[in-house]
Amino acid sequence: MKKNGTISLKTILTVPFIALIIIIAGIVGYLSFINGQKAVNNVREQFQNEISKRIEDHLSAFLNLPQQINHLNAIGIQKGQLNVENITSLEHHFWNQVKVFKSVSSIYFGNNQGGLVNSGRDKNSDSQYIIVTDNFKSGPFKKFNTDSLGKRTDLLLNVPNFDARKRQWYKGAIESGNQFWSPVYILFTGQDLAIAASRPAYDGNGNLLGVVSIDLFLSHISSFLENLSIGKTGHAFIMEDSGLLIASSTETKLFTEGKEDKKRKRLKSIESESSLIRHASLSLKNKFKDFNTITTEQKITFKLDHQRYFLQVKPIERNELKWLISVIIPEDDFMSKIKEGNRLTATFILLTLIVVSFACIVLAKRITSPIFPLITAAQSLAKGEWKSNITKKSPIFEINILTHSFNQMADQLQKSLNDLHIEIDEHKQTEEKLKERESDLRTVIETIPDLVWLKDSDGVYLSCNKRFERFFGAKEKEIVGKTDYDFVEKKLADFFRENDKIAMEAGKPSVNEEKIVYADDGHSELLETIKMPMHDPKGNIIGILGIARDITQRKKTEETIRLNEERLNSILQTNPNPVVVYDTEGFPQFINPSFTEVFGWTLSEIQGRNIPFVPDDEKNITFSKIKEIYSNGKPLQFLTKRLTKSNEVLDININAAIYKDIQGEKIGLVVNLTDITEQIKIQDQLRHAQKMESVGRLAGGVAHDFNNMLSVILGNAEILAEDLKLSETSILNLQEIQKAAERSTNLTRQLLAFARKQTISPKIVDLNETIHGVLKMLQRLIGEDIELSWQPKIGLWPVKVDPSQIDQILANLCVNARDSIEGIGKIVIETDNVQFNDKYCQNHPGFIPGNYTQIVVSDTGHGMEKEVLDNLFEPFFTTKGIGEGTGLGLATVYGIVKQNKGFINVYSELRLGTTFKIYLPRFAEKKEIGVQKIVQGKPQKGNETILLVEDEEAILKMAQMMLERLGYTVLATNNPDEAIRLSHASRKEIHMLITDVVMPSMNGRELAEKILKTFPKMKCLYMSGYTADVIAHKGILDEGVNFINKPFSKLDLSAKLRELFNGKND
Repeated sequence: MKKNGTISLKTILTVPFIALIIIIAGIVGYLSFINGQKAVNNVREQFQNEISKRIEDHLSAFLNLPQQINHLNAIGIQKGQLNVENITSLEHHFWNQVKVFKSVSSIYFGNNQGGLVNSGRDKNSDSQYIIVTDNFKSGPFKKFNTDSLGKRTDLLLNVPNFDARKRQWYKGAIESGNQFWSPVYILFTGQDLAIAASRPAYDGNGNLLGVVSIDLFLSHISSFLENLSIGKTGHAFIMEDSGLLIASSTETKLFTEGKEDKKRKRLKSIESESSLIRHASLSLKNKFKDFNTITTEQKITFKLDHQRYFLQVKPIERNELKWLISVIIPEDDFMSKIKEGNRLTATFILLTLIVVSFACIVLAKRITSPIFPLITAAQSLAKGEWKSNITKKSPIFEINILTHSFNQMADQLQKSLNDLHIEIDEHKQTEEKLKERESDLRTVIETIPDLVWLKDSDGVYLSCNKRFERFFGAKEKEIVGKTDYDFVEKKLADFFRENDKIAMEAGKPSVNEEKIVYADDGHSELLETIKMPMHDPKGNIIGILGIARDITQRKKTEETIRLNEERLNSILQTNPNPVVVYDTEGFPQFINPSFTEVFGWTLSEIQGRNIPFVPDDEKNITFSKIKEIYSNGKPLQFLTKRLTKSNEVLDININAAIYKDIQGEKIGLVVNLTDITEQIKIQDQLRHAQKMESVGRLAGGVAHDFNNMLSVILGNAEILAEDLKLSETSILNLQEIQKAAERSTNLTRQLLAFARKQTISPKIVDLNETIHGVLKMLQRLIGEDIELSWQPKIGLWPVKVDPSQIDQILANLCVNARDSIEGIGKIVIETDNVQFNDKYCQNHPGFIPGNYTQIVVSDTGHGMEKEVLDNLFEPFFTTKGIGEGTGLGLATVYGIVKQNKGFINVYSELRLGTTFKIYLPRFAEKKEIGVQKIVQGKPQKGNETILLVEDEEAILKMAQMMLERLGYTVLATNNPDEAIRLSHASRKEIHMLITDVVMPSMNGRELAEKILKTFPKMKCLYMSGYTADVIAHKGILDEGVNFINKPFSKLDLSAKLRELFNGKND
């Protein structure tokens, strides 16, 4: 360094160059080391990842195999391919599976009675064994050796008191209801760690049969890890998230045995005999506190015996299993060669530095010596001595060029001084012209209605127009030289400055909106501001030009348009009916969410093409309607059908109208489509219900008159048979009259059942018992060629119903099923408990939410077509030949079900059969189940006094004759008023009133109430061809009412009377 603080050129040339060489050599060495280390780390990470992946793949295959075998065994049991009752078959099947799958230690099945069938492999001898419990139930189990064919040979072990249901593998599978992994456990032989995979097994009806399970030896995993090549000295181990060891590539123990109590205990990884596993686990625990917090792949390093190790931990989960795969690789396995290379590099760099430093010193000396003449000449030129030329030449080519250039520079400087004087004069003339142009520009700016201003790059105002002066409330001369912070609040000034910077940084105009308040009068405006960066001739930004225009009114207009568009869009989007907007080509331009919900298509799926939802038979009417609306321009409405994306046909009500642009030109159609499919279904159901109700009322009236006439016929025929000694031929003729009348009686009962006017006395019954009681009768009805299968539901809910009606339902359904089966077939009767919630009933019209007892009658007959199903329950509708059926069988079933507040569904397919499902309301109260009483034997006589009232003269006489023959004293009349008079005049106590229900002047109940005032202990018996609401509600007898159906026999009447007189139905 020189005395005046400067540095010589020689020093400048030598020292920096040497320093640069040192720096470059250092950087090259450092980068070489770092890149080598990175490369090794990358290779090491890839290697660790590959090892972890191979372990994970092996574990997946190892753990998936037992679940797959369990799944196959459970499916085989469910489909009946594996018979869980056949122990020999099960143990042979499991023996073969164990033989095929070497990683499996045992396969077994525990049933729901605690029994066990197990086939396994002995780890030491690799022989196979079989374990079974006695009688396939809980109790002692026996372990047998097997021969090469899987047959039992020697008894190896006998263990008492075994119950599979108490085992963890059984209970865990039942609780989870699916695949289940038991905790890892130590084999009782102490040979290995093991784990059990299990799952529940069900039959075809979903009933639990037991649990299938498989045991795995975990030593297979350790064997895999030991055979896995993990670098030179790397290792791997697997543990649970609790820290308990599962497997290791080292030969370390996984569990220990107490010296005194011989109790075996699993080892944690931090307790391992292997110092490497122990230190790796402690490092993990120190970092994560608890192993179960490791949920993603982690990589850490730790030191052991002055050596650095890389540890990669990867969690895996399989249902209940949460294991951690740990791979450990020593740093020396990869870094030893890198360190040796770094030593060679350092030696090479040092030698290079010595050689280069010597060369730099020699070169600097040769360069600086010819420069001193140039220094002397430059100093002379600085003093104004323009003739200071250099004539001496240098041996260095570049120095000669520099000398020549210096001489030319001196000559050029002299010439430039002369030219400068000329340029100054020209510049003055140019300034005058610029001032004229600036004046013109100023005039233009002042006349613009917008705010105009100019700032420098620091935000200082350089100029502004008159309108801008109003904003700040100051004159231009007061504004220039100041910033926004001098006139407006800081927040607004920051906003202005931020937008200035945005324009300058972008290097192009920027646009923003800002709301300002004018300082001169306080009014506000919304401005659209354009800020443009200003450049000097070299392209450098020197400031910002701003222009702001009032857009207040425009924004109000735009906001009004936007709100109208949002309102219209909201109306369309929230419309519950599908809406489509078409262009004039018939292509959809808009659809609302309801359209997608109903029809299934999104706009992207149908844009640019016709919507494929017009059925072929609706295309003509649709095209004609489109033509009509485009021709007259008026909105129209019509009913049609449309298809959904899933090809479902819907009934649609269409409302369509033209929509136009602002010029009034037609640009398309707006179509509102209302889905009325359910509405039409409900209307059809209502019409059908009204028709059935009308027919029912007619049937009830007809049945009433028929029963009156049949009462006379049957009663007199019975009396005639008692009175006369007839010939054999006459007796046969009389029996034919009775048979015909009885058939007519059955017919009227069917009519009354259909009309829901059949008199019933409901009881709380168990349908399983009721149905079981009529199975023999039903089998006789259907014949021997047809199998009758009875499948009752255990724990069936009780119902309140007249048991005789259940007999009618089953008889009619089974006869119909019999007639639909050609040759050999099958009828199945089932019962079940079902529940319907509100959501289900909304989607199934006619169903009512609640609990129901279900009767299902299905057959293997030829099934029914849709036309038959639509008319199935209508009275007198039949598909049978003339004389083969009345057409009232299913109408009777329908009436009985409806009378008991239930409902009925039919499912039928041609050539597949038919299923009737009947739902009767569950009776929730706990009462005794009723038992149906059967009248048998001879008529029972009595001696009581009976008041008989019947407005039909023929029935009155017949009933009086029957009562008198039974020994009763009878007061008979056909008039209620006369009956009251007789009761008042009677000197004897009247024990019973037998009266018709419906009579001209007074009904039976009113008559009974009046006579009971005179004879309060009198019993009442009502009789009718069908019940009226006087004594029954919808055919169901009121509590405490005694009733007998017309027509009745003397035996029926005598039994009913004795039942009442003997106090059994008070």
